Amino acid sequence: MTTVRLGRREREMILLRADGLTVPESADTLGIMRNTGASHYNAAKSKLGVSGGSALIHEAYMAEAVDRPEPDPGDGIPVCLHDEEHQVLILMTKGLDATEMATALGWSVYRARKTARHLMATLGAKNASHTIKRAWQLGLLGPEKSHVRT
Repeated sequence: MTTVRLGRREREMILLRADGLTVPESADTLGIMRNTGASHYNAAKSKLGVSGGSALIHEAYMAEAVDRPEPDPGDGIPVCLHDEEHQVLILMTKGLDATEMATALGWSVYRARKTARHLMATLGAKNASHTIKRAWQLGLLGPEKSHVRT
């Protein structure tokens, strides 16, 4: 695997996005201009060769460009996803939005959005980027899960 070298602000933006913050919220948290935060975020996407935010989080973890999240055993009960939720999670690692997921799966956009919302609720995630972090924490995604490599 090729080593990707990210700047400090690029790493910080990725980690804040993984926590569920938006790009403007991440920039505000860092005390930088919002357009500067967006530039760092876009540079990280370019360096990792991805276009979507959730793909950025997953690829940054896979490439070890940022620290991987610590495991979270939750309440001790393993999280089991329905097949449809697992399919959506895989597509989230590729950065697809609901319309693209619907097309890829032959579903309606409504069904793709509903499944994604249910997945996020199951994992306790705020958005797609946070879903990727939660899935890593719960062991649903990781380096040993080669079938989810983007």
